[in-house]
Amino acid sequence: MTMNSRKSSTLGNLDMSNGDRFAIISVGGKGYDVLLKELSSAAPGLLFGSAASIFEPTLLQGGRPTSQAVARALCEAAGVDATAFASAIEGAAYEALLQEHPVRSRLSRVFSNYFLRFGAAQGQETVRFNKCHQAIAHLLSQGRLSGAVTTNYDTCLEQAYEDLRATNSLNTIVQRNDAAKKVALAEEPAPAPTLFKLHGCARHPKSMIFSLEQEKEMPAWKKQTMGSLLGKTVLVLGYSGLDFEVCPELYDLNIDNLYWMAWGKNGVPDLTSNAIKVLNKERRRSTVICGDLCVFLSDMTPLLSQDLPEVKNPVVPTLLSDKLLDALDQSGRRLWAARAFVMLSIPAAATSALRLERAGSEDQILSRDFELVRLGALNHSMRYYDNADANKELSDDASLPLRDRIGHAIGESGACSMAGDEKRSREALTRARDLTHNLTNPLHRKRLLIKTEWMDLLLQTAERDLKDSKLKENLIVRFRALQRRAYKTGEHILVDLCEQEVAQLSDVSVAAIHSGKERPSGDIFEQIGNYVGQVTALDTRTQQTGSTELASQLRKRLEKMPLYGLPTWRVYRTLIDFAATLDERENLYRLFEESIANCQFHPDYVLRVQESTRQKVITPLWSVT
Repeated sequence: MTMNSRKSSTLGNLDMSNGDRFAIISVGGKGYDVLLKELSSAAPGLLFGSAASIFEPTLLQGGRPTSQAVARALCEAAGVDATAFASAIEGAAYEALLQEHPVRSRLSRVFSNYFLRFGAAQGQETVRFNKCHQAIAHLLSQGRLSGAVTTNYDTCLEQAYEDLRATNSLNTIVQRNDAAKKVALAEEPAPAPTLFKLHGCARHPKSMIFSLEQEKEMPAWKKQTMGSLLGKTVLVLGYSGLDFEVCPELYDLNIDNLYWMAWGKNGVPDLTSNAIKVLNKERRRSTVICGDLCVFLSDMTPLLSQDLPEVKNPVVPTLLSDKLLDALDQSGRRLWAARAFVMLSIPAAATSALRLERAGSEDQILSRDFELVRLGALNHSMRYYDNADANKELSDDASLPLRDRIGHAIGESGACSMAGDEKRSREALTRARDLTHNLTNPLHRKRLLIKTEWMDLLLQTAERDLKDSKLKENLIVRFRALQRRAYKTGEHILVDLCEQEVAQLSDVSVAAIHSGKERPSGDIFEQIGNYVGQVTALDTRTQQTGSTELASQLRKRLEKMPLYGLPTWRVYRTLIDFAATLDERENLYRLFEESIANCQFHPDYVLRVQESTRQKVITPLWSVT
């Protein structure tokens, strides 16, 4: 690959090691002075994230340190070894972890108090701005930034701007009516600089977005506001790209020049896959600035390069992780742990939490919340009929809310579909649809109809004539349409599941069926941290491509699956195709049979899978014999 003329620049060398299209400039390195001049004259729009607020005296706990502390506590609550299981929670999407918090309705207040006053329930705002906030405020006041967009909840930039005593006040947008006010101000001869708080503000708890289901497709007014403030030249600071709705829109924006600040060592930036996707968009000139955020901002604002005056903070900073855990008693922590491990598809750890909860209960009976966790653990353990029977009993329970009964009917249908029992799956789905007719809440109805349509498509896929190419094309179109609807309602797991079905229906490699901002099969599961979703996507890619490298990656996944309590038969089945000798294939087949024997499937399904797998032993698809 060669550098095209659009990418040619005096800024520095293009890193082509992985086919990336962006230049990398180290702070203080070659091309850095030219870059500073470019930014000084360009007045870029700014997008900044939580890393701006981790420095003294602000010292707010970032997402990863919060997840690390929570992970240790949840492993303890579940009674599992943190050295074996904590890394799974640490690597999970922060929003997905918060989604499983047992008292999520209280988290807005917890977040508000923490980001305003280090967790104190009342009193003056005690969180103070730091050098980064002061530099950004200065750049805004001087018109060197066209506007600022942030995912942060804290009010540090607002405080820093107020401290400047600038002529124009800072126009802050949090809610939709604020955006209308901004438009009016922009028509004035000297419009005020604008800050758009994309995920809400701690001063307005109800505006805060922090859980996975809240990060659905961005409303039109937010897209428009973000786009107008960022403009054609954009500078990104202290933002990882690890969210589910900002990066897709950042990809779509008509940005000519993108500068992305990232921490790194020896000139190698630490970039997430989401960030790389945005940077690599065609017809976009992208530059990564590698180094220290504080040093870079000091260089952008030389008058502020000296240290800030010492600030005596009257409050000793607490940790957000402590506030999240303090909201729960021991049983609540155990429930959070169990939910998190089911979300990550680690049934062994979830089951450990269930055992401890049952042992601590006077009547040895699990509460409904824990019973729902048990259903998830059964599903990941491939105990599909146990799952289906429990869901059937709950869907027939007239004392439960109608929405829950419908959900359990869909759960029964899903479990039976996974078991290869299409007849019972279809019957359960019919009951779910019949119950849905009586549901009056439009939002609940919309979400449940998406799930029933998903199950219907799965059943049609399983029952189709493999030679019917028109039906296959129709199913792909319908999966894509459902995928878009799922994204709009924040059903991110369903988005990836649809992608996996499209991948399996397609005759081309998985890498070839997505483009632009669409995410490849397994990508969302990887970001969330769901292990089964990642393995399933990797398994599909391995089967379709015949890649020995992917087969090697798949083999490595086997190491954790028994520890996590996950059946391994599918992986063994795929690896048979890559085994060089008959003895190796026979051994893999033996392991395949041992694993599938512990699962619950319809007998006809087991027979079909055994026959097709036995054929692989005789005639492997990819191995050269």
